[in-house]
Amino acid sequence: NPEPFRLCRDCGFAVALQPTAGGRRRGPKREGHRLFLFSPDCVGEADDVMLFSRFETRALQLQVDEARLPIDPPMRERFLVSLKAALVNAAELLVSAVPGEIDAEVKPEVGQILLFDNIEGGAGFVGTLYERFDELLDRAANLVLVDCACEFGCPKCLLSARRRRDVGYVFKPLL
Repeated sequence: NPEPFRLCRDCGFAVALQPTAGGRRRGPKREGHRLFLFSPDCVGEADDVMLFSRFETRALQLQVDEARLPIDPPMRERFLVSLKAALVNAAELLVSAVPGEIDAEVKPEVGQILLFDNIEGGAGFVGTLYERFDELLDRAANLVLVDCACEFGCPKCLLSARRRRDVGYVFKPLL
């Protein structure tokens, strides 16, 4: 989820919005700040900003059997993120996609992984993955269990510079 922040209209200074007890976020609309150590104070007005993108693309929704998911919610999320990493890495190899052209999101509460073309309008990768789904699963399993002897997950099998946010969740022994 994107984190909101305030951005000064005059100088571009950014400040994170702090959560309040009620779950809302707040921060100063106008506050003296400095961009550089010896620059004069700026008192420009700030706007609330959130960075994200939205585009239409193709997707493949995978539902993991509830009986195969860990019961503990944090472990469930780690399992799904680890499986997602294996599937995305295998998918990129299978369809010769450049890293980042295929991505995925997990929905731990319902045990789903959503694979998608990370290119506006879709590049057709997900359609190919749907048609070659058994091959995708075999490639992911081989990538993690046969081709790589690491203990916890590494760039060869599960990790990717494009998915740095997943590093703390990926845990190969769960697979």
